[in-house]
Amino acid sequence: MTRTAKNDFRLLMEAVARGRFFATCLLDEADSFVQDIYQEYVAAGSPKNRRKWVEERLSQEFLWVDQPPKWVESEPDWPFYDGKPMVFISQTALPENDVTRTRLTFDTVIYLFGARVPVDVPDSYEVIYKTVEQIPGFQ
Repeated sequence: MTRTAKNDFRLLMEAVARGRFFATCLLDEADSFVQDIYQEYVAAGSPKNRRKWVEERLSQEFLWVDQPPKWVESEPDWPFYDGKPMVFISQTALPENDVTRTRLTFDTVIYLFGARVPVDVPDSYEVIYKTVEQIPGFQ
């Protein structure tokens, strides 16, 4: 496929990621992920119904424990680890109180993500966590 076809595919992935999974594929850390999914699409014979194929494929990647994130800023900020989307665990809005005024910050939402990572011991793994911070009303 041409470079334009790859760009169109990436834009389709972004539309599906945002619309169905509250995620994004436009971050630099998603480049290898987008490329891998595109190669899978081509290897599958470039199915005619691209949107359906992308929706089914991304449903295996953008996962959450209970509910999807509810982003408070206009842009989703779903983190990746080792070229794959991390699993969304939870979000917490920090209230204004003595602790958040003096030791943290208030009116901020913290999103927690995790990813299972293999270690050198057979059948073992560790879990890596990342947090994302968003401020309501911040664009």
